[in-house]
Amino acid sequence: MAELLYLREEDFRPNFSTQVEPEVLERVGVVVDHLAQATRSGEFSYALKAGHFEQIDLARWPTGEAVDIGDAACGRLATLAKPPRLAFFTGLAVQDLCTAVMVYEKLSKG
Repeated sequence: MAELLYLREEDFRPNFSTQVEPEVLERVGVVVDHLAQATRSGEFSYALKAGHFEQIDLARWPTGEAVDIGDAACGRLATLAKPPRLAFFTGLAVQDLCTAVMVYEKLSKG
């Protein structure tokens, strides 16, 4: 099991369009809910504009394709040589997860 990452208060950037210091994304494995959407928001957009996107430590398959939150939900992260320690949500996965839980709970009650 991957070691949990605990962010420190100084890792956050209140009142900025990015909320986490870029160095945090560069030093840990990061899994995103949807890479294309992540590149259009906050930290990832900032990194692209600043020319630092390649420094983000995105969790990737041996093929080079980025690992996504769906892979995490299906338990496939254990197969990675370096499992990610940080999940970056742009909104899609969190909303989908909440919806799925609500539907599951409703159906489970009969």
